[in-house]
Amino acid sequence: MANLAAHLRSGAAQSYSTLIEADAGPASLRAYTASFATLLATVPLNEPAFTESGGVLTLDITPVPSALIIASGTAAVWEIVDGNGTRCIDGDFVTDIVLDDVNFVAGQPFNIPVAITVTVPP
Repeated sequence: MANLAAHLRSGAAQSYSTLIEADAGPASLRAYTASFATLLATVPLNEPAFTESGGVLTLDITPVPSALIIASGTAAVWEIVDGNGTRCIDGDFVTDIVLDDVNFVAGQPFNIPVAITVTVPP
């Protein structure tokens, strides 16, 4: 398998970040029940949403992005969407974002507790 040079990995990661944040509205993280069945919360991300170092994007969580939960249910998966609502990155609440409690209750706050990282492969 061929490997990308470090400067190319860094450039690719910066390009991903630019594309995610290119639209008029902010990028957001959406939390869902399993299989993206029910939208539980939409959290606007900071602008800029990511920092980049060595081909790794890290979500900026200072200040901590938060929003109110809009529907009750068990959070299972998430996606980051651009300002147009197009899915750019997705993951789960088991390995990518570990929550103290995945039982979401409408009207309660949801804070993104950890900085998600996305790595451009070598």
